[in-house]
Amino acid sequence: MNCDKVYRVQLRPDRVRPEYVAIVLNAPSYLRRLNEMKSGISDSGVNLTQDRFLDLVVPLPSLDEQESLVRDVALKQSVISHTLDDIDVQLARAARLRQSILQRAFTGRLVPQDPTDEPASALLDRLRAERAAPAGARVNRRIARTT
Repeated sequence: MNCDKVYRVQLRPDRVRPEYVAIVLNAPSYLRRLNEMKSGISDSGVNLTQDRFLDLVVPLPSLDEQESLVRDVALKQSVISHTLDDIDVQLARAARLRQSILQRAFTGRLVPQDPTDEPASALLDRLRAERAAPAGARVNRRIARTT
């Protein structure tokens, strides 16, 4: 969807850096202010008049401070970008590790097997036999253990 209004702002290069203005106007506090300046009743019918837009005050530090802020923001954005890339790599690694753990668990290779343990097939056969036995012949395991 394209906006039907575009404001073109000409900045004086001897007083302000465009990158600095872009950073300020994209700051959450300014985005809130811009949203409060809009008029209209629905997202598709909002309007930000030029008069309201021109009432917006942008702090104007020295050019050196503006350039320093632009560098700081660029550095922080780079750190954030690398961190997000790292997170993506680690999430993919975690997914592969999860699959590996599940595969080992289902194939019985997650922990060393005790050779004295009853094989799963024998346990299943015994459980089926117990379920198939008449109700009176079934042994209550809890009672059998305590006696």
